[in-house]
Amino acid sequence: MIEALNGRASEEEMKKIQLDVLDVQARESLDDMIKCVNLGNIGFDIDFALKILKNWDFKFTKDSQAASIFEMWEFYISTYMHETKIVQKETRRSLSSHP
Repeated sequence: MIEALNGRASEEEMKKIQLDVLDVQARESLDDMIKCVNLGNIGFDIDFALKILKNWDFKFTKDSQAASIFEMWEFYISTYMHETKIVQKETRRSLSSHP
């Protein structure tokens, strides 16, 4: 949205920017997140979540179930990825320190 303004924005345009709830990153990453979730069991009804996410407008409004599901998935996936990298790094470090 900001790119379209060419560095100049009216007060009204600035209000629109601040009130914009569309998450472009969510729109771009959701397919990959669904693939990750389908690979494992994260403890809730995947079919229910997928049905809601497939109809999501990618807006983080206060009543959006899909936005809440996305945020939860994003947290779990990033936590899993971070923990996996730490474990792998620690394993490599411990193996390399033993003759």
